[in-house]
Amino acid sequence: MIDYLYIEKKLNTIHFVKLQFCDCGTSLETLFSEINQLSKESTPFLFKKLLSCNITNGYKVIKKNKGKIFLLFSNSYAGRKDHRNSFNQVANLASDSLTLSGENSVKLKSAPFNFLGLIWLIQLFPISFPLSYKLSVCIILSRVYLDYSFIKSQIDKNIKNIELFVTFFDCAPIDYLVVCYCNKIKIPTSTLQHGLYFPYDDGVVNIAFRNSPSKYFLSYGEWTNQQAAKVGINDKKLIRLGCPKHINLKIVDTKTPSQKIFGVVLEGLAQGKKINPSNTQLINIANEFAKENNLQYILRLHPNDHIITYKKYIDYNYCVKIEDAKHNVSISDFISEIQFALSNPSTAVAELIYYNKIVYILNQSEHQFEHMNDFAFDNCNLLCKIYKQHQQVYPTQQLTEIKNKFFEPGNIAGHYSKFFKHFI
Repeated sequence: MIDYLYIEKKLNTIHFVKLQFCDCGTSLETLFSEINQLSKESTPFLFKKLLSCNITNGYKVIKKNKGKIFLLFSNSYAGRKDHRNSFNQVANLASDSLTLSGENSVKLKSAPFNFLGLIWLIQLFPISFPLSYKLSVCIILSRVYLDYSFIKSQIDKNIKNIELFVTFFDCAPIDYLVVCYCNKIKIPTSTLQHGLYFPYDDGVVNIAFRNSPSKYFLSYGEWTNQQAAKVGINDKKLIRLGCPKHINLKIVDTKTPSQKIFGVVLEGLAQGKKINPSNTQLINIANEFAKENNLQYILRLHPNDHIITYKKYIDYNYCVKIEDAKHNVSISDFISEIQFALSNPSTAVAELIYYNKIVYILNQSEHQFEHMNDFAFDNCNLLCKIYKQHQQVYPTQQLTEIKNKFFEPGNIAGHYSKFFKHFI
């Protein structure tokens, strides 16, 4: 197994030219799997790729008034329509802003010969990585740098007006570099939250807390702040504003649809993994549970997963539909089709609760959703028992309390607008 934290630590000892103000190993952490895969190519191929011209998607620039709030939706995640929609909800609230949004309709192009990448390769010589790995690091860093340099140019051009920098996720490679640069030149920085973050991931502090360089973390609410506190995040960094997806969202009470159909929501894959064992266990229990209770289910894939991975585990006598979340932007259609849902401990749990849906959680531990132990199961028999209890008495009040713990209640648009006004 590759020790990515060791790689990160070694890369952080190198003061890469033009990026001396930040830890480049940390900036690349979410791309280590891609770097590892690329390093399997031949050395001549990698040299040619490093020294050749880089072309990536560019950015759409929208300026309103003086541009005091600089908002970034980078190419690190520009392919996620759900993320783009969340970001746009926040960006629309900033009346005096400059917004950069990754777009495939425009392109960024580097110089014909990548001198900087070659310099970085020379800087890596003292580290005992294979040459193919060093080349791969420089190739990926060159791609990230191309985005960073354009965004930096927009910041430098408008530096006199910028009072606050806001990015979608400050641990993504491009965003991390830009936030560190803004910190260097004394522009206050902030990051949105795009999912529920547990304090630890495989025994290591969650990357969203561990690597966040922003001054402000704009959190969903009380639960997130409690998790951040467990790993030592300063309370002054955490600003409870609510979930961007919920800005101007009107909820329709859909807790009793006519059809006896439930949802099964899969979680994403960890970096470097090909299958999630919890997902296969969840599908197996869903098959058994549907058979026991004369029900059917809709399977919803994580945006970063593919149906081929789990096809052999699905019993099509009970699975009536498979939804690819990557191409189904809104969860509302999914919500309207199901009576309740089964899920692993993930962001999907909170989203479904927000829509007044019961969610039963597989392999829930006391260190995850502590306030949802009454909805936890680890086998079909226990799930059937809890389900029948809720068929008799629907837990309306309990769901409301859970929802308000996950998400800051009140006017979410108002919360974000008020925060922005401090800098305008």
